[in-house]
Amino acid sequence: MNKSKKIILVPHCFTTKGFAPQHREDIDEVLQVLLNYEAGIIQMPCPHLIFLQEKSNHNKAFKIKESLIDSNKLQDLNYLYSKHLNSYLIQIDEYKKQGFEIAGLIGVRRSPTCALKIGGEKHEQGVFMDIVKQRLEDKNIHTCTANIDIPLGNDKTYK
Repeated sequence: MNKSKKIILVPHCFTTKGFAPQHREDIDEVLQVLLNYEAGIIQMPCPHLIFLQEKSNHNKAFKIKESLIDSNKLQDLNYLYSKHLNSYLIQIDEYKKQGFEIAGLIGVRRSPTCALKIGGEKHEQGVFMDIVKQRLEDKNIHTCTANIDIPLGNDKTYK
């Protein structure tokens, strides 16, 4: 049996069934694709949960839309997201030292936080993924990227 040494970085909502506003009802299909690719996964932290945690820790009323518009708050987002990504980056570094390939980074198409800017797609890159990609580049980690559509329920997708 050939032991695969591939890792794919996935957004939190990609493998978390029932999490709103983005949720997957077809989690079995998602996991089967990863199994067929013979890749391990690292589930990245959820930027929305980071906000909720920050709100409860500091009793502040954070609003994502306001934070995305105000450039001063964007610096706060950079700090907040970077702080939460540190432990994941340590894991990724260790995987690389052990000979694993970081084979992919998956984003959520049209998400204000988790979309990846790929080729000719017209949407902007999400704030969180912008930070993820920058932190990976800082560590000289370059990988394939892809966006997925995540159903919102009632056959709607993140648009």
